Amino acid sequence: YPLQCDRCEAKDITIYERSFEEHIVEDVQVRVKNTCYRSHYGYCKKCRKVVYPKEETEIIPKSRIGPNARAICGYLRYMGLPFRKVGKISKDIFGLEITHPSLLDFDTKLTENGEPVYEKIKDEVRSSSSINVDETGWKVNGEN
Repeated sequence: YPLQCDRCEAKDITIYERSFEEHIVEDVQVRVKNTCYRSHYGYCKKCRKVVYPKEETEIIPKSRIGPNARAICGYLRYMGLPFRKVGKISKDIFGLEITHPSLLDFDTKLTENGEPVYEKIKDEVRSSSSINVDETGWKVNGEN
């Protein structure tokens, strides 16, 4: 409660029963999460070779940038931002320095990984008995 009256500046203030104001604020938490993945090798006594563990699905081989950061960068590219701006946003907001070649590689991998999903959707649309197409236009400079 206030410590002073805003009208007369008196400091003799008590809690006014049955009154309060509630204000809820939604916000996002921006913080980098570091995860260390350790893989232990084995040694096969029969063939005398080092045996490597199979890669876990959440580990992106030879990469220091995780899937969430990659997804955000991919989304920013999808929204039309150039590589330099995506890299700057990544550094300024998340503290992650990502090079332009890395961002290009993210785009390439996203495209490769998304291609089968895109083709499946395309096949399902083609084989569908009906298709709902939205042909409404968006006016630009007063013209459709």
